[in-house]
This record gives sequence, C-alpha cells and structure tokens, in this order.
Amino acid sequence: MSFWSSQTLHSRLSSLIEPFDVNKIESASYQLCLGDEVYISALPDTPLEKRKKITLSEKDTVSIPPGQFAFLITSEKIKHLN
Repeated sequence: MSFWSSQTLHSRLSSLIEPFDVNKIESASYQLCLGDEVYISALPDTPLEKRKKITLSEKDTVSIPPGQFAFLITSEKIKHLN
C-alpha cells in the first residue's frame, strides 16, 4: 500500500471529495468532518429499544465507550476510486 503525498492530494482529491476544501490537507492527510449521524455498538445487556443511531446537531460531540466501535458518517461525499 502506498500513501499519497500532500501534492498528490491537492491534485486528485477535488474530484473525489465533495465539498472539497484544499485547506483541510495537512501532512499528507485530509481532515473529514463528522456528519449528523453516528452508530455506536451496544453493550450486550443494552435493551433493543436503546440500540439506535445518534443524531447530532451542529457542534455536538459524541463519546465512544471503551471496548465499543462506531460507524461515523461524514458530512462529505466520497467517490470510489476506480
């Protein structure tokens, strides 16, 4: 696996990320924004009615409990690279 340099990110990401912001490129990486939906895995004893997505408002934060994982939805649309 290879990594793209910041220069490659500048030239290629504008066609892959919408909306694209060149100012979000730093140290050969691109900073994505958290969207308004988060899905956190539930503990085995969590009742089914409490196992659901979390809807965030602007500036909200979310904590992922130790031992759990989360499916985070970005606010950007990312196209598949063929």
